[in-house]
Amino acid sequence: MRLAERIAQSVPDPGTAELFYLGQAGFMIKGTSGVVIGLDLYLSDALESADGAYKRLIPTPLTVAEFTADILASTHAHGDHLDVELAADAARRLPGLHLVGAPDCRPVYRKCNIPDERTSILACGKKIRMDGVDFRAVYADHGELAPEAVGLIIDCGGVRIYHTGDTSCCPERLAALPEASGVDVLIVPINPAYGNPGEKGAAEIAAALRPRSVLAAHFGMFVEHGGVPGAFLNEAAGRLPAGVQALVPAPGEKFTIAAGRGVIASETAAAAERRKRYEAI
Repeated sequence: MRLAERIAQSVPDPGTAELFYLGQAGFMIKGTSGVVIGLDLYLSDALESADGAYKRLIPTPLTVAEFTADILASTHAHGDHLDVELAADAARRLPGLHLVGAPDCRPVYRKCNIPDERTSILACGKKIRMDGVDFRAVYADHGELAPEAVGLIIDCGGVRIYHTGDTSCCPERLAALPEASGVDVLIVPINPAYGNPGEKGAAEIAAALRPRSVLAAHFGMFVEHGGVPGAFLNEAAGRLPAGVQALVPAPGEKFTIAAGRGVIASETAAAAERRKRYEAI
């Protein structure tokens, strides 16, 4: 079963949301109202250069042509968080699609010929409510690489998901954000390249914020980025307080998140295919 079909057929129970991992730092969120949000997606091969740098190491579980959503959000304008091919194609195909991004995303939206009225720019400290979902932009430190980068805290029907975006290891600064502590799911990059925290730093951030669940992200896509999932789990095991679960998602894996409880169930793409075959018997 293709991921697009699984997302379309997903019907979250009241008080929950479903989160699908698409590789790198990208996720899809579906709420009980049926709203679908794409977050920091990289689905094309737009970053691969002529000399083979930034070549995709894992296939995308969702193609650009298959993508459909109500909102496409980006923590900053780097191409693995705001896929220009995806944004341009989706904006043409999906007239109801709205794009939400950090201030450095606006020039990219305009380059893709997306009208300003179809976009919302969220600088640090700003928030917006759209389709019943609250988006709040919070501090992120991506240095000179992306000085306007933000983290995004998304409240989808009471389920709170915090995607740090790309940020350095600054647990004290992030823990000082009143909205960031105790979220249902924290998504944090585990790669050490380009100012990101690495496995140890990601575990330190999670320990400071004490989410109900923490998901590793930003690994496995490019040689240049690094990030070792097993090392992150080892660091998390020694640092996270009791009751905080650390998880490494597989591309296409679905996580069911309950408000106030964090991740309560998961299903990989392979498990979904086995379930489909069983149900057909």
